[in-house]
Amino acid sequence: MNTVVTKRRAVSAAGIAQLTKELLNRYGSIRSVRNGISANFFSGGFTGLRSVHLRGKRDKFRVWLSQDLGPVVSQWIEEEIEELDRGIELEEINEEREHFE
Repeated sequence: MNTVVTKRRAVSAAGIAQLTKELLNRYGSIRSVRNGISANFFSGGFTGLRSVHLRGKRDKFRVWLSQDLGPVVSQWIEEEIEELDRGIELEEINEEREHFE
């Protein structure tokens, strides 16, 4: 199954777009769908420290988690936050290491 979600549809100014919510609610039990949506949220570029970039993404997910988006979407958001927490921790260690080299 090929799943494509354009960046313009994945995130709206207010948060998660309706299309993303619908995809997660209908097909969120399919790992490849969740992975595809996750990949879309993490595509793009940034400058500066990766840990700061990841914290910004985590903050967005936390705002979305505070909204009533339904159990499937909330579960996906919680999983993304956990993954971001792990990524932030690793990046902070790497950044500290680089600072002392």
